[in-house]
Amino acid sequence: MKTNYSPLLAAGGEPASITLLPDCGTEETEQARRFARSARHIALETDSLLCAAVYHHGGAVTCHGLPQWDRDNWSDFGDACWQFSPSTARHLLNLQVLGRRLGEALTRRWHPGAEPPHLGIVSDGLTVGLCPLDPEPTAPGWAKRLFLGNMSLTLFGEASGEQPLNCLLDKSNFTIH
Repeated sequence: MKTNYSPLLAAGGEPASITLLPDCGTEETEQARRFARSARHIALETDSLLCAAVYHHGGAVTCHGLPQWDRDNWSDFGDACWQFSPSTARHLLNLQVLGRRLGEALTRRWHPGAEPPHLGIVSDGLTVGLCPLDPEPTAPGWAKRLFLGNMSLTLFGEASGEQPLNCLLDKSNFTIH
């Protein structure tokens, strides 16, 4: 697959640095695969580029979708305006449950007391990852920082035949404001 980086380079950025999560066990990898399947279904239903489950210290999980890169307007799928089909509602519940499991497992990798208050697990429906140094995807400017390559992305397991978070790399349809 040939990637067109010209819009990104014109905006002064470069592709995000991508690494694999060290010591990712088979259970975490399987949960990430299931997370990606549910994210793919939700992304198609909601016309989102990315889906995120944000694990909040204490166990709560909120689920969001990013409809476009050039704005930081993550949609909160818990908002009452969303009317999901029964199938999508099941996938959303699955995203929330898996987001909690993965969030709990990931926060144990930080030193006690140094865990981030919010940890977002993001997926384009194919690949699942997080940004350890900028862990809350719904924070202002997060999507733009990722788009411009100003932070690193850590993936669960290998990318599934496609480029990791392919929507990050094919920026030919996106602009930065």
